[in-house]
Amino acid sequence: MSLQLDLISQPSVTILYFLKNIYSILNQNLNYLNYFLFSSAFIFTYFYLTNYLNIFSYLNFQIINISYWFILGVMSSIGLGFGVHTGFLILFPLVSKVAILSNECKSTNFEIYGDDAFNCIPGNEQPKTLHIYSKIFIESFFWAVGTACGEIPPYWISRFDRLNRSSSFDFTNFTNSKIMNFLNKVTIDLLLKFRFWAILFLSSYPNAAFDLCGIAAGHYLIPFREFISATIIGKAFIKTPMQCYLLIRLFTSDVIEKTILKLPTFISQIILELVNSYKLKLSKPEEVENEFGILTIISFLWNSVIVLLVIYFFKSIIDTMANNEKNKIK
Repeated sequence: MSLQLDLISQPSVTILYFLKNIYSILNQNLNYLNYFLFSSAFIFTYFYLTNYLNIFSYLNFQIINISYWFILGVMSSIGLGFGVHTGFLILFPLVSKVAILSNECKSTNFEIYGDDAFNCIPGNEQPKTLHIYSKIFIESFFWAVGTACGEIPPYWISRFDRLNRSSSFDFTNFTNSKIMNFLNKVTIDLLLKFRFWAILFLSSYPNAAFDLCGIAAGHYLIPFREFISATIIGKAFIKTPMQCYLLIRLFTSDVIEKTILKLPTFISQIILELVNSYKLKLSKPEEVENEFGILTIISFLWNSVIVLLVIYFFKSIIDTMANNEKNKIK
């Protein structure tokens, strides 16, 4: 009986067989590659002709704008914990800027793109939160849809691995950490019992461990339509609108601060300081120095744990695909 390939003990041979397996899979799915090339050629031709003929300018702008925010959303979630956090870097600063200007100008009568962007015509009445939110609805919605689609690769890789693995992968014992294994077990128990509703719940709040939910959903063969629909609903219709709403309220009223002050003093002071720091960081980023505080350390450690778990799982997938290719050649 031949020895099984392992990425750590036999990296070069394992990677070679892994790449051969990838090539054989792509070779069996040439139709998808042809479809991609045809679609790319069509899109290029369309934009070239409409730009040359100077037609459909507004439609093209919306297509590009939607695509831009969608790609930013994908970039935010596809990094397995270490993606480009485009929400904090791009979307949330835009939301805060719109909220601050609407509050100061007492109007939403301004554009957020173009040469005349953020030049507001003053009004006489404080705009409602819904009106302010409508200014950034397209951007926030398609960014959220992008974050949902960024969860697809871990799902499909995990599903493919499950369908091609001879031995089952133990999801309940990722590490020796009792806390992480407990959280992982709770996630899997919810997923297996409630399926769609569990995915919807886990995607409806800022969840740094949602990558593991996607991997588990693929491993336990949750149908793709069920997984992606629950993820899009949770992220695009619940989580992101709630984040935008709270952010707009944060910059247009003192309700959040008043609520925080009702908490015990030692808790309220800490939370209020964080809220004020966050407001300053979003509204006047040039005045905030880059600080390496306790929250940065906690965030880094949490993301490190998540990414190590995912790397370990992907290492297992590479081993499986390499061994499948090796056995197939024999």
